Amino acid sequence: MAKRRVLFLVCVCLTCAGTAHAQEGWLEWIEKMSGPGPFWGVGGYVRVRCWNDKNEGAWFCWRNPDKYPDARPKDERHILALGVGYFWTFDNHPRFVDTPTDTRPIHLLRFEPRYYYRFHQALDAGVGASLRRYTGQGSDDFTPFVQWGVTPASIVFTPFALGTKDIDNPWRRLIKVHVDETWISGISAKDDFQSTSTYETHGEFLGSFAIEFDVLVFARGYRGLVAR
Repeated sequence: MAKRRVLFLVCVCLTCAGTAHAQEGWLEWIEKMSGPGPFWGVGGYVRVRCWNDKNEGAWFCWRNPDKYPDARPKDERHILALGVGYFWTFDNHPRFVDTPTDTRPIHLLRFEPRYYYRFHQALDAGVGASLRRYTGQGSDDFTPFVQWGVTPASIVFTPFALGTKDIDNPWRRLIKVHVDETWISGISAKDDFQSTSTYETHGEFLGSFAIEFDVLVFARGYRGLVAR
């Protein structure tokens, strides 16, 4: 089942790559909680600021190629990013196991500040926080509520930049694999979703998987890349 999910995401991402409007766009799968889920959706990341190995900062990871003619992606060491995503559950999927007739979708808006350290030209690892806002199906559903989370492990892997010296080639940095493990605070079906379900949790870890397309790698000066 997991392999089919990944294959589905890859196929849809390849058809939707041109729709990204932020620095990175993704179609993402969030694991099913012990209650509602799984969720899938779309979003984007903005790299707000980067610092290179000389501790020189650059807003949005853009370095003037005239001032930094030798800048390369591998020189970036510290990265601050902000992610925004919109997700929803599948239609005709029960919200909770013990309420099989309630198949109304749940919508989730997510904000994620992140800090990454670039260990390798192909590997960023970081930590962050997560804010999730849940909404239901119309005004007669549950009152929207906010849930906080902490991400102790976030990995961004650029597979085509691995084992190559040709890192100035933007095509090698276009596609990325993004994996997160986030601890989310507890929720209650009765109190939060106004449901008759007995579901309640006091916190749990939740994983997510995404294929990302960094469309700005073709821009001159972005993260030190020099146009050919």
